[in-house]
Amino acid sequence: MNDSWPQALARLQHSATPHVLVTILGAHGSTPCNAGTKMVITREQSFASIGGGNLEFQAINRARCMLEERGPAQVLEHVLLGADLGQCCGGSTSLLFERLQPTQVRIALFGAGHIGQALLPILATLPVQLFWIDERTELLQLSGLPNINQISEAPIPWISQLPAGVFYLVMTHSHALDLVIVEAVLQRGDAAFLGLIGSVTKSRRFRLQLRQKGFTKEQIKQLHCPLGLTTVPGKSPAEIAVSIAGEVIGRYHRHSTRETHTDGLDWVDLKSLEIADGGGQ
Repeated sequence: MNDSWPQALARLQHSATPHVLVTILGAHGSTPCNAGTKMVITREQSFASIGGGNLEFQAINRARCMLEERGPAQVLEHVLLGADLGQCCGGSTSLLFERLQPTQVRIALFGAGHIGQALLPILATLPVQLFWIDERTELLQLSGLPNINQISEAPIPWISQLPAGVFYLVMTHSHALDLVIVEAVLQRGDAAFLGLIGSVTKSRRFRLQLRQKGFTKEQIKQLHCPLGLTTVPGKSPAEIAVSIAGEVIGRYHRHSTRETHTDGLDWVDLKSLEIADGGGQ
């Protein structure tokens, strides 16, 4: 591929594609590339180069094994190019493999009114996949924004088709439709977040109606309404959109931190780098 490794990293992070960043941490003697050289590897592609030859071939294989395994997220390997790989360079190098598995955050936004129109461009700048759902086709007119699935169909059938762990944002033109959507999401029971736009009065009314429909207290606790940060004042669509985006960003970062904890290198591995690459000679 023609992408440089920084371009590849940015694109893969945005698309939430698992990948491995390979870095030459140290080089001693004759080696294909200097310390600091990097490349990025996915299950199907590789970007940039650490010098080619058997070293790069074996590094790609090692990285792809890491993508399939549940082992450490960081691995440090010391390689003698002649003895280990049969390369004529004769030097030695130390490779750091870092498995990066960005969480795919999916957001389903129900409603294409003024606030939805203001919120979508903000959310589209984030590393998320967006589902924008409203039967009013003429309102789904934002174009050129990445990762947006515009769905001009009835919302309820779509809720059953979405994957688990979605962030639901409900802000349609109808309180009755909002309630039906909230009911359907609560019945699924696998939302990462369920936010409903509205006032404190609307929140109380919805919670009362949900209790009357047989939803439990634990289920109703999953509903977050009013939606948005109280620290961001204002009532214009832009101000409300910023408030909602702020809450969503905070919540999905907390969610991602819980899902993506990994162990780092042991200090003994880092100390051995000095010895392997001749730093102590």
